[in-house]
Amino acid sequence: MKDKEQMLSRRDLDEAFHNLHDQIIRIAVEEEEEMIKQEVDEKQNHEEAPRLD
Repeated sequence: MKDKEQMLSRRDLDEAFHNLHDQIIRIAVEEEEEMIKQEVDEKQNHEEAPRLD
């Protein structure tokens, strides 16, 4: 087990947790936006494709 001197404080750990959480949320939002953009692009490409009826 680590000595108390080597351990981070509760405040440092809390700050690190919140920073990581914020980054995870930001990445998830960016990925969701990219997925939505791809779906819209695919839908537009499908609608623009000529029919082969």
